[in-house]
Amino acid sequence: MLLAFDIGNTETTVGLFASDRLEAHWRLHSTPNRTPDEWAYALTAQLTQSGHSTQEIRAAILASVAPQITENLSDGIEAATTRKPTRVDGRSKLPLVLDVEEPLTVGADRIVNTLAAAQLFKKDTIVVDFGTATTFDCITVDGGVRFIGGVIMPGLRTASDELVRKTAKLPATELTPPRARSVAGRRTAFVPACCGAPPTRWTVWCAASGPNGHRRLSRSSSRRADSPDSSRHCARKSNRFTPISRWSAYGSRRRRSA
Repeated sequence: MLLAFDIGNTETTVGLFASDRLEAHWRLHSTPNRTPDEWAYALTAQLTQSGHSTQEIRAAILASVAPQITENLSDGIEAATTRKPTRVDGRSKLPLVLDVEEPLTVGADRIVNTLAAAQLFKKDTIVVDFGTATTFDCITVDGGVRFIGGVIMPGLRTASDELVRKTAKLPATELTPPRARSVAGRRTAFVPACCGAPPTRWTVWCAASGPNGHRRLSRSSSRRADSPDSSRHCARKSNRFTPISRWSAYGSRRRRSA
């Protein structure tokens, strides 16, 4: 079995795979001061709770954007499973060309997001990842998969928290979809806008934490953005905003509950 780790700045997502089937998944806080022994204990406990053993693990792989965590977690993985994890970065031999000025600086999260989109959908794609930072990553597939760049901006919670800290009278609020059909606010409360609009000739897929806790890729649907059950994760398609309503988790698709 394969253990796959997505080490983010806020949380670490772990997936347990048997071939291409996701057997179990869980989320851990990305705690910099956690020792290798503590990581090993946490992984062993999670595997046991899921009905599996560390002896079943035949390989481990990780993609990290938090260097202060990577070393201790890698040592913890090896201590728990006796398997040295493979690390994904700009030097990895992957079926993806990093066609940017400084390929070694491209984050591992962006590499695996775009590679997954290319493998799943095989078309020119913009991948949007809502995390501590929000990233927009562009790939083309003609003549081979190429990552041609993108945009990094503050994440929804990061921007909201910073706005509250830097303003004297704006209150802290929950990030929820507005009830009104208009984006114009009618009271003094912070309501985040939808993400920016990429060119309409691209198919837009979003990577985010889905209802069951692990990272997913999703495509925009044709349902109206102002419908009562629409998501706050929006993409522009055919010159209008439409909500994300279909999730694709590690290759399997199912409709998100309303």
